[in-house]
Amino acid sequence: MTGSTRSGDSPPGPRRERDELVTATGWRLVGQATRLVSDLAAAGVDAPRRDEDLLYAARFQLKPRIGTGVIEPALSVLNAALAATRPDGRPLDRRTDVTHVSDRYHAAQWRVAEAGDRWVGELIWRHPHPTIRGVACTTHAVLSEQPALTRLTVRVGVPGGIPAVYGAVGAGQAHPAFLAELNRVVRLVYGGAAADPRTLEDTDIDSFVRNVLLSEERAYPAAVLAPTEEGEYLVPPAQLAEELLGCAHVYVMARHPTTFRLSDALGDRRLSCYWGALRVYLPAFSCADRPDDHPLLVGERLVDPVVRAQLRGMLGARRNVPIPAGVDALRQPNPPPPAEPAPAAPGPPPAEAPRRKPEELAAAAAASRTAATFPGELRAVSERLGEVARQLERLISLHESLLDEMVGLRTTQAVRGATAAGLERRIGRFEQFLRQQFAPAPAEDAGAAAPEDQEPAEDRSEITVGSVVRQAAVTHADALLILDEAIRSAENSPYEDVDRVALVLEAMALVARRRQGGKLGTSLREGFRELGIEYRGGIGSATSERLRRQYVARMPTGDIVECEEHIVLGASYDPRYCLRIYFTSRAPAEPRFVIAHVGRHFDVPTTT
Repeated sequence: MTGSTRSGDSPPGPRRERDELVTATGWRLVGQATRLVSDLAAAGVDAPRRDEDLLYAARFQLKPRIGTGVIEPALSVLNAALAATRPDGRPLDRRTDVTHVSDRYHAAQWRVAEAGDRWVGELIWRHPHPTIRGVACTTHAVLSEQPALTRLTVRVGVPGGIPAVYGAVGAGQAHPAFLAELNRVVRLVYGGAAADPRTLEDTDIDSFVRNVLLSEERAYPAAVLAPTEEGEYLVPPAQLAEELLGCAHVYVMARHPTTFRLSDALGDRRLSCYWGALRVYLPAFSCADRPDDHPLLVGERLVDPVVRAQLRGMLGARRNVPIPAGVDALRQPNPPPPAEPAPAAPGPPPAEAPRRKPEELAAAAAASRTAATFPGELRAVSERLGEVARQLERLISLHESLLDEMVGLRTTQAVRGATAAGLERRIGRFEQFLRQQFAPAPAEDAGAAAPEDQEPAEDRSEITVGSVVRQAAVTHADALLILDEAIRSAENSPYEDVDRVALVLEAMALVARRRQGGKLGTSLREGFRELGIEYRGGIGSATSERLRRQYVARMPTGDIVECEEHIVLGASYDPRYCLRIYFTSRAPAEPRFVIAHVGRHFDVPTTT
């Protein structure tokens, strides 16, 4: 039987794809409804307007590395960044406007304009935050080309600003990653200097302190990286320069003895930088400043990518670069003057206002005085409300810090209590073994009954290390990424102190959350030590390549990580009384601890 088509229906045939649009608030528009509103407005793509919403702002001058052009390489880099979230989107070019609208976490608009010898391209792009789920950032970029001068202005924001991304760590992780790739194909210059790191020799220190650190015109922080005594750098200088792109200029001391020259030039070793540390000298630096006025990262804190992200977020929040005049200004360089109002048509003369009584005049005067004083009263009320809001913010911050300290104390007490309980159980088993070995044999009495006050043994057959790790993977999923290999190794572990494993995983989640929020304030070693946990940041340098392969793990994203950091439970090699939790806090684009193994001690050069 053949079907009929109603009037107004599409004829039978292949089904056409309907236009579809999802707004920023989650509304889904299909078909003709998408044409009732502007694509850009419906998608919610809008540049961050309020300064307090900004996470990053910078302006660069683009200079070619090879050849003469910079716009085409810049567009290629922007297209690669857009394709990471929308592979099927139309690429950007110099001549065509482009609009990408797909979902609440991706939308983009590219507009171009050209007038005379000037060209402008403006991109407004909404994209997901690199690490925080459920948060969408907006990147506003303006490319401006004039004869012998090409500039790029970038602003990244999110409604609510830094608090919306859980502090400076989230703000630093939101900095645009495409700038590092752009700096590889063209030279980025900001603050009058290139983005590449600069090397400081012994003879450069005096000039560097006088003309850079103490310069009143310096607008950008100066990040000084020192080598270790062996001449190595804890973070590669090129990687550090990419991370601080647009936030600070990176200077690298060539050798360890150069650090002594810096201390002598500053006159205070507390303001200097040595033993592999990174010191960021903020603008308006003077040799009379306090050491804690200028951030210092040492050892494990410098190696930690989350701590470096916190530093980027702090530095990025200090700058506010306004967006230049974009496409709209270029398309309408000379807006028409406002039309003059037409002369009023002649009409009847106005009627004479009726005379008012004295009491009416007095009431009107009082009303005018009240109206005149009302704005002042309103301003006073607004200032009082602002002060109340600031007091509430301080109280909330104090409450959060006290709550975090209370949780830390409770976790510390629980971990140490579990350790003591484990020791008591082992001592009890040892005493029972001695009684069985040396106590006289009991008289044979088949009818003898067990003492009435003897408590039945606790049945803990269902609670294993594997079940504890599986539960932690769900409960602490925001702080711990427990790989499948870790669960398998835990299921095969005969470690007896299961309660202690659960509490240590809970403590690891606490440290990870503090670190994510930028509230750890110390190295991981000290953070775990405060909770009564022994942390080791790596393995011995004498470990062979064969043994190092034990620490390599694959993340769900496919990235390969080395989980050499570990938590130590027990000093014996007996797996019943010894357990290791191997993990990494340095996985790329992953703020959580990545746990790859929970169980037996890995083979090391000292094992047999």
